[in-house]
Order: sequence, then structure tokens, then C-alpha cells
Amino acid sequence: MKLQKLIFILSISFLLSHEGHDHKSHSSTSGLIRGSIVDELTQQPKKYANISIVALGSEDIITGGISDEEGLFLIDKVPFGRYFLVVEYIGYEDKIIDGIAIHPPNNINNNIGKIEISPKMILMDGVSVVDRAAPIIEDIEKTTYPVAETARSEGGSADEVLEKLPSISLDIDGNINLRGNPNVTILIDGRKSQLDIKMLNSNMIEKVEVMTTPSAKYDADGMAGIINIVLSKNEFVGKSGSLSFNNSFFEGKKFDDNNEIVANEIVDGGQSLSGTFNYFKNEWNIFTAYGINFKKRQRTGEREIIFTDLDTGVSDAPIISNSIINMYPEKSNIKMGIEHYPNDRGLIAFDLTYINHEGIDTTYVRGTTDEQTMEDESGEDLNYGFGYFIDDKENNKNFSIEFDYDDHNSNETTVYDSYIDEIEDIGVDKIFSIDYSAPLILNGYDGKYEAGLKIIKGDDTHGGFVRSEDFNWTYDNLISAGYFTFDYNFSEQFGMQFGTRIESQTKESTIEYDSDFDCSTLVGTSNISGFCECEDSGIDGLWDTCTESLFKDLLEELETDAGGNLNYTYEHNRVYPSLYFMYDTQGKGNLKFALSRRIERPWHRALNPIPDLSEIENNWIRTGNPYLNPEDIYVSEIIYSNRTPIGFLKASFYVNQVTDKIDKDTDSYFDESSGETYIKFTTNNVSESNGRGVDLFLMTKPLPNVDLMFNGNYWHDELNGVQADQNGIESGFWGMINSTIRLQNDQEIGIYSHFSSPMKTATGEIDPMTRMDLTYKKKVNDKFNFKIKIKDLFNTSYFSIDTEEEINIDNDDAFDQLQQMSYTGRWNQRSISINFEYRFGAFQKKKYRRDDGGYKPEGGGMDIGF
Repeated sequence: MKLQKLIFILSISFLLSHEGHDHKSHSSTSGLIRGSIVDELTQQPKKYANISIVALGSEDIITGGISDEEGLFLIDKVPFGRYFLVVEYIGYEDKIIDGIAIHPPNNINNNIGKIEISPKMILMDGVSVVDRAAPIIEDIEKTTYPVAETARSEGGSADEVLEKLPSISLDIDGNINLRGNPNVTILIDGRKSQLDIKMLNSNMIEKVEVMTTPSAKYDADGMAGIINIVLSKNEFVGKSGSLSFNNSFFEGKKFDDNNEIVANEIVDGGQSLSGTFNYFKNEWNIFTAYGINFKKRQRTGEREIIFTDLDTGVSDAPIISNSIINMYPEKSNIKMGIEHYPNDRGLIAFDLTYINHEGIDTTYVRGTTDEQTMEDESGEDLNYGFGYFIDDKENNKNFSIEFDYDDHNSNETTVYDSYIDEIEDIGVDKIFSIDYSAPLILNGYDGKYEAGLKIIKGDDTHGGFVRSEDFNWTYDNLISAGYFTFDYNFSEQFGMQFGTRIESQTKESTIEYDSDFDCSTLVGTSNISGFCECEDSGIDGLWDTCTESLFKDLLEELETDAGGNLNYTYEHNRVYPSLYFMYDTQGKGNLKFALSRRIERPWHRALNPIPDLSEIENNWIRTGNPYLNPEDIYVSEIIYSNRTPIGFLKASFYVNQVTDKIDKDTDSYFDESSGETYIKFTTNNVSESNGRGVDLFLMTKPLPNVDLMFNGNYWHDELNGVQADQNGIESGFWGMINSTIRLQNDQEIGIYSHFSSPMKTATGEIDPMTRMDLTYKKKVNDKFNFKIKIKDLFNTSYFSIDTEEEINIDNDDAFDQLQQMSYTGRWNQRSISINFEYRFGAFQKKKYRRDDGGYKPEGGGMDIGF
């Protein structure tokens, strides 16, 4: 830092010493422009602000640069001429300084002086509130968090960035939750993707858009809302790129002699490597990125189940099982594309993504019977997209047409007991969309409308050999939607947006298996069938008796529940409205009311009807439900946001109403042939619910070198179901604190922690959870930095739940057993990782028209960089 300042001062001194003396010795054709960038309110310098020098009467950027750590900038070799200067900083108004002339003999060196930039305060189509510590952007339908200013995460994967943002958390399975709800739609550059966010390097993310009540423009999927990850765009002339490497270690676990899970030793957590490269010249932009991930993981679980007879009060012996799952995934992906700007308004874009994934998961379960299950998985995904975009800034009109094709397939082999299951999953999705927006003037006030059409066609086949038998599940899905939104400002303070989405869905599901297989045909043979349980006297090696197996019974039960028809068609036609009102108090904050209708479509694993019997020896069965109906949700919220003297404050009160609520459902299954009682873990449309919650977010700067971010969320749901375990109250509190401390010599200390209260469920309670991460980052120079991170510093991150419910074993009208279950699990143990990042290339912007965020259909469209 001191060396940079010294060089900067010496450069200025040298230039000043030559001013007015020998201009020919400096340059005969160019001059320089210098100055400083500060926040208008805080007077704090703004580092890394973009400065563009634009020729008068043209949109062409002649040259440009960025401000340094102290907000200073110096741009030399500016050709003689007349210019205006544009200062850009995300979350702030663009600042334009005109009247700049560079010509000899007296206007070679131009000192602009201090340039003050102010946060955006736009009611519609822009920003309403921005924090002075970091530019949080609050739009009428979304909140945008620039990653560099909020998550401050270099290296690692995208999920590490997301969990550091307000209202977002990770559950015990590593799934993204929004306000504690896992039913959230994840988009990458505005599009759904097969790309696992754990494969996405955090350095590739520019910003994250969070929509808790999305407008009718967006797909209605996701009860909790939409999270759109916008990847970094190439904005520079010439060649630029980056390389990043990460390596980690964690504390492994093992079984002791008493079947307890104990600490083992420090093991290699694997490596990841990623890189990007962009080339932009003459209105053509070529980009590519590659990532490979060998991250190892370990998951542990300890479960105890007790059955008590409700008539006698006698309890059976506990069913105890402990499990350790070691996962060794190998994932790689490459994305490449090309953009062409045929004129000042148009963009033609094409990109292609290829993903290869494979890995082996080994599960060790110790309980009533020890067992080992091995899953060997591999697959490929291919996605390509084409888009044509028109951004007519002069007339404030936009048009886009896009097509996406996604081809994905995977193969999974599971080895357990004496069986080898082989499942293949093949699917193709085709997506077509068209969008148009234009201004509309009513009563002298500005308005804007947007209309579009989107069609999604999906075909999937899931099947193979299960328990040595042929089993296939196919389903076709067609979703057609048209939408219209209208923005209108009644005044400078008050505005609204209304939208409606009309959607039609048809889904056809078919299950095929040999329901007529006769087990008696195996008597006298040595053949193995998953549909049958056979006994052999051991004399001749041939089966003496064969009866239907538990697997066959489960399939027949599924067919009975379906009324004897395993072909299922689901159709619906729905209208999804959205409504927003925003009021700017002009000094005392902003109020926003939002209302939208959503749908939560059941995901693949929740539908998968193939019973998972890998833990059958420990009386545990998992199975999906192909007859699930989607949830129908209405969500509304009132949001207050304000830039207060202590920082940016946002408070939300929200309510939701859910019909056909999908939830995990635990049931019992009594096998008459063996006399065993099994726990069947599945999903069902269990109830209706009415929920409400409060979300609070504060970002502040208690000290000049300290940023502090707090987020807390409380939710309360009332369930109203048919069964006893589908009624009751679910509630809890979750909080997060994220802080960055900037030290001298370009060093940073990051502290992240999350915590929760005891969380009540309909059948039990989840214990409080805590975790703290500690990071150290060192910026060696403008191109190279490294980071060391300790995740779960105190090794306290685990999930623990206790449930209690009455169940029906005899399938009569009365409950006869009390089932009590305790479970404790960990997804990750304490770990340490180190990340290196190197950037290279030019950093001179090409076109001012590209720099203000144009070409962003549906939350990002074909933004590039990855």
C-alpha cells in the first residue's frame, strides 16, 4: 500500500513539474485526467469505481480506469479532444462530468478534483435504498447483493457465498434454504441449470438476486421464492481471465468397538481448480470457463427408535443404527460461448455447458445388523442456449427471444445385501421464451408494460433393475405460460406494479413392473428374484419355498393406493397474479407491499416410486410418491427499508397460505410374512398451513475498518391435516452474523456465525444449532490473493431432532403404537482450506452502453463469464 502511494505521488509530482514547461517532452498528442471518488454522504473514498472517458458526441469509450484503495485515479494517454467523464459504482448513481477538453498548451493535465457520488434513490425500475457500508440494492420485486461488497468470499464454492447473505441458509443436507424453507428455485443467470452450485466457484459470482415474492414475469416455482446467481460479465477490451485453486482438510470419523461414532484423524478433503478466459474485440466477445472438483465429504448419523404398545405400555427393545457415509465425488464442467453486437442496440448470444460427474458413496450402518452399501454414480449433462436481444435505450424498449436445450443422463449402481441395483435416469428439457417491454404514458405519468411467453417441455425416463427385477418409471411434463406486467408511477413518491401469469401444466406418469410374477415358479430352482423371498434346506442348493418379498408387497401397496392404475395424469390451469405497491417517504425510508401466488412442484426424489431398501436390515425404508400434487401458495409481505445513521435497515413481515402442503411423512409398515415392523419414510400432501414470519436485516459499519451484517428470521406455521401428526405448530428462529475486519497491508479477517433457537415441528423438536467460521485473506497485489478458512471453528455444527407420534400398526381404525425417534447427524466436520486466486488480462472498458447492466432478460438472461 505504501509503495503504491509513493509511486502515485511521484507520478503526480513528475507530471506537475513538467506542466507549462516542455510539453513536447511529455506528449505531443495526449494528456491526462486525474481526481478522486468519494461517497457524497460519508465522504469516504470509493475504491474500484469505474471511470470512463467518452468522446463528446459519441458513445465510444476512448479510455478508462478504476480508482485505487484511496479513491484516487489517474488516466493518462488521453488523445487531444473534447470528452465527458462517467463514474460508475454499483448501487450508486452514475456521475457525469462534462466540459473536459484536452489540448495544448494549457489543458494537457486536467485535475477534476473530488467527485462525489450518491446512492440511487429511484422508486421504480431501480434502487430505493442503499447502505452506506455496502450497496444493497432494493428493487420493487427483488433485493440485489453484490458479492464483493457483502459476502466478501474469495475461493470456495457458491454455497459458501449464499449462506453469508441475508435470509439464506444451508440445512443439514447442504440444501439452500430461503427464510428457513428449502422450497426455493435456484437460477444461474436467470435460467435453471443442472449445474450443482457446489461446483460453481465463488469468484465467478458478481451478485445474487433474492426474490421472496417474485412478480408474474418469473416462473411460479418455489414456495419460498427465487435466488438468481448472476455470474461475472466480461466488460474489458482484449484478454482477461482468472485461475483459482482450493485445497481442504477435515476431521474424519470412524466406529469404535461399541459401534459409537468417534473422531478419527485429519483427512484430505480434496481439491478444486477453476479458470476463466475472455476475449473481447471488435464487437465480438468469446468466453470460456472450466472447473474441476474433487472435494471429499463425510456424513454421519445416529438414530434410535422405540415402539411402545399403547394398550400395555410395554416398550420394545430400541432399534439403534449408526451410519457413516463417505462421499468421493468427481465433477467437472466447461462453459463456452460467443456474443456479437451487430449494432448499438442488438446482441446475439450463444453458450454451451457440458458437465461430467461421477463418484462413489460408501455407507456403513451398524445397528441390529451391520451392513455396507456402495453407490457408484456417473453421468453427463449438456446444455446450450441461444438468444437474440434488443435494448433500445433511446425509446426505453426491450425485446428478447431465447431457446434452451438441456440433455441430462446418469447411471447409478447400488450394491447392498445380495443385490445390485442398476438405475438409469435420462431426460431432455426444451425451453422457449419471448419477452417485450415498452413505455406507456398515462395521465402524464410514466408507465411501462412487459409481456412474454414461455414453454417448457420435459421428457424423463427413470428405471433399470431393482432387486434383480425390471422396473421403469417415465413421466412427460409440459408447461405453457404467458405473462403481463404493468408498472405505473402515480407520483414521484408512490408507484405500483401489477402482473398476471396464466399457466397450463400437463404431466403424465407411468410405472411399469412385472406385477404378475409368480414366486412359486422359483421352487426347485436357484434363480434369484427381488420379488420373492426363498428358503433352501441346503441339501441340493435349490429353493424349497418362495413367497412374495417385502419389495413386491410395497409395489402392490402402491398400486392399491393408486386404485389399481399406475398410470397417472396431472393437469392444471392456473392464474398467478402479483401486486406491488411502493411508497418513498423521501427521507424516512421506503415501504413496500408485495403479493404473489406461487406453486411448489414436487422434486424428482420426492416422486421416485422405487423403494430404497438399502437400510432394510435396520428396519428403515425410503420411498417416493409419484402421485403428489403440487403445493398452491399465496405469499404476501410488508417491507420497510431505510438508510439510517447506523447503516442499512430492512424489516419484513410476511404471511403465506399453503394448500396441499408437501412434507416428509413417517409411517409404519408391518410385514406379515416376517412379523417385522418397518419405518417407511416418504412424502405426502399432508396438510394445509398458514404461516407468518418476521425477517430483520441490518448492515452497519461500527468502525471505519469493520463491516458488520446481521440477519434474523422468525417463522410460525399452523398445520391443519387429516392425521394427528399433520396438525400442530411449527416455529423457530434462525440468525446470522457476518463481519469483515480490514487490516493494514491489504489483509482481512472474516468472522461468520449462524445460530438457531429450539425449533418446534408437528411431531417433535429440533435442538439449537450453532456454527462459526474464521477466515484470513491477504491481497498480495492486484492480480494475486490467497485465503485461509477454518469452517466450524468449534466443531459444533450438527442436526439433532426428537419426534414422538402415535401410529397404526394393524391397519385398523385405532392407533396402537407410540413411536419415539431420536436422530443426530452431521453433514460436515470442522475443516480447514486454503485458496489461491490469480487474475490476468486487460481492464479497459469497451462500451459505456454495456456497462449499465443492459441485456438482462429474466434476471440475467445470457450474462456471461462462466
